[in-house]
Amino acid sequence: MDPSDADNRMNEPYSEPSSTAPLNILHLDCTTGYGGQERDHIAEAKGMNARGHRYVIGARPGTPFFEEARSRTETVGFSMKSNFDLESFSDLRQFLIREKIDVLVTTSYIDSFLGYVSAASLGNNRPLVIRQR
Repeated sequence: MDPSDADNRMNEPYSEPSSTAPLNILHLDCTTGYGGQERDHIAEAKGMNARGHRYVIGARPGTPFFEEARSRTETVGFSMKSNFDLESFSDLRQFLIREKIDVLVTTSYIDSFLGYVSAASLGNNRPLVIRQR
């Protein structure tokens, strides 16, 4: 590739792709509270869903964040007690396979660890993992 090609492309105006397949996205957050960051997650879910994607929030059942997310968008519960929570690892891995998740977004240490290990265990069929914060 000629280095000048990249320079030429940088001067071209940005255009949206003509067609993009809808994505299945899972956003994990093991927080137990509910504040600005969690509000952002719900807003992201609503925005991506409005654009034709499926954006699911994965949170700890019984927490304020889980209850608020569940009342506003598709939400699934994972206990995420620690980064060695084998039940969450198994449940998350099964969810990634069953729901054909394309993108896994993680936020905190525990959900990032569980998310990465679960996704990596799927080999070449793993989703793209994005660490958000």
